[in-house]
Amino acid sequence: MRDRAADQASGLRQVMAHRDKNSGALVNLLGAGEHAPLLARLVQIWADAGGRITVITDFDLVFSQLRENRRRFGLTVLHAMQLGLSRGAIERIALESDLTVLALDDNRLARGFDLPACAQLVLSDSSPEAVATAYVRLKACAGLGSPTEVCTLFDRGSAPTVALAAHQRLAHAASRFLGLRLDCAGVAPEPIAVEAWQRLAGSIGRWAGQRSVAAQPVALH
Repeated sequence: MRDRAADQASGLRQVMAHRDKNSGALVNLLGAGEHAPLLARLVQIWADAGGRITVITDFDLVFSQLRENRRRFGLTVLHAMQLGLSRGAIERIALESDLTVLALDDNRLARGFDLPACAQLVLSDSSPEAVATAYVRLKACAGLGSPTEVCTLFDRGSAPTVALAAHQRLAHAASRFLGLRLDCAGVAPEPIAVEAWQRLAGSIGRWAGQRSVAAQPVALH
């Protein structure tokens, strides 16, 4: 088992090591406020694999949870209120990171915040109320420069068949009314399933890397 875990960790390090030096992957996490432990686990795995990871968040819970855990080399956590958030600031930060994760408040997105083109990862559970909320969040982002590619990830506690049905309902509505195509990353593993977490983090990291912020011929400040 240790050998398999080492192989998974090595593979994840390779994912982080092969980022284009002239671009940075950027992913917008919807639902981060309700699923802070899930976000924290993914971010910690990416950082432990040697990635330069930056998290920008409005949520005090996300901010404190990532800052309170043991310090990880390469992990930077920024509070959006202190950053003076703008599209240009996010793009500059993304160019200096292997992966930049946005975990922004729904109200900021609903006000029409100008997002760079980035992957959208929807964190949710499988209840009808949660699926409806996920749709509202996608609708708020649909006109903010977001791509048509979106991926869902359901928190643990959702049975795989129930989560798949919830994903299909959300995917159908998002395709019909928003023109979005949704992939599914499945259900988050149990906390002790280290290999499963590493596979999940590697898969999401590769998927997010398909959308990157290209370097511009301007000085970074």
